[in-house]
Amino acid sequence: MGAWHSIKIKSNGAVMYCDASVERHNIQDHQYLEWWQSSETVQSVRTSIQQGTEYSGCKRCYLNLKNTESTYRSKKNFQAGIHHGKFFKNSLIQSPAYKIMQATDLKEHLPTTVDLTFSNECNANCIMCSPLDSNRVAQDHYEFGYYKNNISLKWKNFDDSIKNALKMIVGNDRLLTLKITGGEPFIQKEVLEFINQIVNAKKTDMAIVIGTNATHWNQELIDQLLKFNHCLIDLSIETYADDNAYIRKGCDNTIVRKNIEKFLKLRKNRNVQIYLHPVPQLLSIYNFDTLIDYCNKNKVPMLAQTIFRPEYMRLEVLPLDFRLNILEKWEKKYNISTWSLNQNEDTNFTAPKNFVASDKNQLSKNLKNVLLYLSTILKYPEPTNVEELRKQLFDHVKKFDIKHNLNFKRTFPFLTDLYEKYND
Repeated sequence: MGAWHSIKIKSNGAVMYCDASVERHNIQDHQYLEWWQSSETVQSVRTSIQQGTEYSGCKRCYLNLKNTESTYRSKKNFQAGIHHGKFFKNSLIQSPAYKIMQATDLKEHLPTTVDLTFSNECNANCIMCSPLDSNRVAQDHYEFGYYKNNISLKWKNFDDSIKNALKMIVGNDRLLTLKITGGEPFIQKEVLEFINQIVNAKKTDMAIVIGTNATHWNQELIDQLLKFNHCLIDLSIETYADDNAYIRKGCDNTIVRKNIEKFLKLRKNRNVQIYLHPVPQLLSIYNFDTLIDYCNKNKVPMLAQTIFRPEYMRLEVLPLDFRLNILEKWEKKYNISTWSLNQNEDTNFTAPKNFVASDKNQLSKNLKNVLLYLSTILKYPEPTNVEELRKQLFDHVKKFDIKHNLNFKRTFPFLTDLYEKYND
C-alpha cells in the first residue's frame, strides 16, 4: 500500500513512492505532490501492484518475501487491515484502502505518510551509512574514490522545496504521520524552522516521527515536538557495547548513553514514545544482544530492519558458521527455539504506537520478533559473490581506519582471522 499512501524526499531532492523502494527519482520544479499523484512512474508502480506483476523498484520486498523475511510490504498492508496468507484476498477487498487502489484518477489524492530528509548535514561518519544521509560520509566516500562528485548538502531551490512540502502537510486531513530523518535533524536549523511552520499552522493532529543519533539535546525542538498528538523519537544506536563508537564514528558512547536516559524520561508525557533503532549488519550482530538486554531492562521497544546497502555490510557476508555460533549464543541466553514469529504484532520493523513501557508482555513480543527476524537472516546461505563482497568490505575498513585513526582488529577481535585473510 506504500505507493498509495507514502512519499519520501531525500536530502538531494530525489523522491520515492515507498520507503522500501530501490528507486529514486529526480523531478523538475520540485512539484513533489504532483509527481506522486500523477507521474508515469508512480502510475506504473500502482498498475503493476494491481495486476500482481513484479515491479523492478520493489525488488527489496520480493527478495525478502522469497526468503520468508517479514517485509515493508507486509507491514504497510497490515496497517491497512490486509492480512497475508489465506485471508489475503478477502481482507484486501474488505479494506478501506482497496477503494483507493481501484481509483483511476488520484489528482486530488493526498498521502497519509510524508517522510522528509531536509539535509544530509550530520556530525557522524557511520561506517555503513550512505552519502545521501551524511555529508561526512559523503566526504569520506569522495576521498576514498567511490564518487567523483560531492553529494549536495540539501534540497536545491530550498524555499520552493519547503513550500511544496508544506503543501502536502498543511490542510491534509488524511495525513497520519510526518517523519523527519537525516542527516542529524537535531543539529539542522531547517528542521526546527519547518516544524515551527507546521505548529504555527496548527497542523499538529498527527503523529510525528523524528530520528536522532542522540549526540545532541535540542530543547527548543523537543518542546515543539511535544505539541503533536503523538511523538515518536527514534534513537539510532547499533549495540550497547564499546564497538558502537567505531560503527557510528562521531557518536561518543558516554554522551549517547546519557542522552538516551534523558530521552527516556520524556515518556512521562503520555503522547511520547521512545524506541531504539539499530540497523543490524555484520559489524553489530555479534554484540547485538547487548541492545536487546538494554531494551529489556529499561522497557524500550525496538525498531530493527537489517541493512540492504552497501551489500558488503549485510549479515550474509559473514561466514555461515560464525553466524550459527551467534544463534547458538542467543539460544542459550534467550531460548529462542521455543518462540514463534507473530506477524500480526507488526513488531519486526516498528514498535506499536500504543506501546506502554510498563506492559512487559508487549515489550517481550516486540523484542522476540526482532530476534526471530534476525535469526532467519543469520541462517541465509553465503552470497555467490561473497569473496568479492568481503574484499570490498575490508578495503573500505582499511580506508576507514586510516582516515579516522581507528583499529578494526582491536575493536572486533572475533573478526581478526577474516580481516587478515583479505588484508595480506
